Amino acid sequence: VVGSSMEFPVTAEKKQTPICAYWNKTTDDFDDRGCEVKNVVAGNRSGLTCVCNHLTSFSVLMSRGDVSNPILDMITYVGLGVSIVSLVIFLIIEYLVWGAVVKTKLSHYRHTAMVNIALFLLLGYICFLATIDPPKLSEDMCLALTVCKHLFFLAKFCWMFCLSSMLVHQLIFVFNPIRKKVFMYFSSIIGYIVPILIVGITYVYYKYTGKPYFNTNLCWLTYDSLLVGSLHAFLLYSSKTSLGQKLHFWYYFSCKLQR
Repeated sequence: VVGSSMEFPVTAEKKQTPICAYWNKTTDDFDDRGCEVKNVVAGNRSGLTCVCNHLTSFSVLMSRGDVSNPILDMITYVGLGVSIVSLVIFLIIEYLVWGAVVKTKLSHYRHTAMVNIALFLLLGYICFLATIDPPKLSEDMCLALTVCKHLFFLAKFCWMFCLSSMLVHQLIFVFNPIRKKVFMYFSSIIGYIVPILIVGITYVYYKYTGKPYFNTNLCWLTYDSLLVGSLHAFLLYSSKTSLGQKLHFWYYFSCKLQR
């Protein structure tokens, strides 16, 4: 059997994964078939040895992130499938018992927010499963699914903010409940219009500045560095929304303790 090996005086860091690969002239890309990586520790020396069962030009590639693990991928897909089924069951139950449980303004506000949270989370998970194999998707389809995921997950956080804001308002103004028309206007603007504006402005900005809005290898937003990349249009707003929710609940429990 013809084989070859070469030692590289490098050591993989915690956040790096070494890959032994060779240049495939047929596909014009790196290929790891027939090669494996072995750690070497000899005396004061440490490094990596690339062992292949064929002769070619090969090297060790250091991945910036974790390499896809089939077992972890399967756990992710099964977990998403269970979540999708659970959300569908929840929405069906809400539809069946809506008239029985929604009898007051407070319950109407709460269930309206929860239904929207579940609906947008369900749509986001479905879009996520649709992008499990990005290379098989066309660029237009990848873009459409990226926009949908950006919108749905952002809308979910916005409705969570609406729910927490309503609960805190009811706590502070016990004898002055929020009017139904006010809540519907407020939640519609925050839950529907704000996410659409953020996604639209982000897409237009990256399109007309010539910067990539999405990563075709992932069908998701781009991240280049700190505060650079379209991913921050999602992270900054969702982080601010989550912080607002935590402050709301902190105030809620503080008032409970004082009572």
